[in-house]
Amino acid sequence: KGEEIEVGFDASLLDNNLGLEVTYYSSRTKDALISVPVPASSGWVGTVLRNIGEIANSGLEVAIFGSPIRTPSLTWDATLTLSTNSNEVISLGEGARDTIPVGYRNSQRHVAGYPLAGYWTQVPVRNADGSLVFDADGLVVYEDNMKYIGPSAPTREASLTNTFTLLDGNLQFYVFMDYKGGHYLFNMARQTAHLDGVSYE
Repeated sequence: KGEEIEVGFDASLLDNNLGLEVTYYSSRTKDALISVPVPASSGWVGTVLRNIGEIANSGLEVAIFGSPIRTPSLTWDATLTLSTNSNEVISLGEGARDTIPVGYRNSQRHVAGYPLAGYWTQVPVRNADGSLVFDADGLVVYEDNMKYIGPSAPTREASLTNTFTLLDGNLQFYVFMDYKGGHYLFNMARQTAHLDGVSYE
């Protein structure tokens, strides 16, 4: 079950050659379907979907579109979109565990107060000068507790769409550029090497 509030406006300028759309949204999802690991005591492995928890999302979406060039021989239509998103687990439901691990080797977790499926890991131990601490085998030493690193989903996105029309519409070129940022990608190869006790080159 979800509830969402949206507010925004549209504007058209320069004889409809330039347009602007701005939208802010805030949503809440209750009884969200979340994959929960099956208890090991059951004798089974894997996960099961359960209706638990509450998730909040909010963000801003902006679209700017227009025609910088419009002549009989060349038309350039462009659209620039920008968006942000803030995602947070409000609750994992009454009686649910505080943390629900997901992802390879539990590198991602659902934890109340943090983004859904955020990245959690052991942080390397460092010397006073900031350098890494290594054990006798030359492997990096990590702290015992898992710490939150960052979100797995982008918190900001942008795209630029360009359409070039030539020769009275007989030839058309389409160019698309896309950007995503504010999130993390986990280096599974390095983590696996550390947990298996081998060096990583």
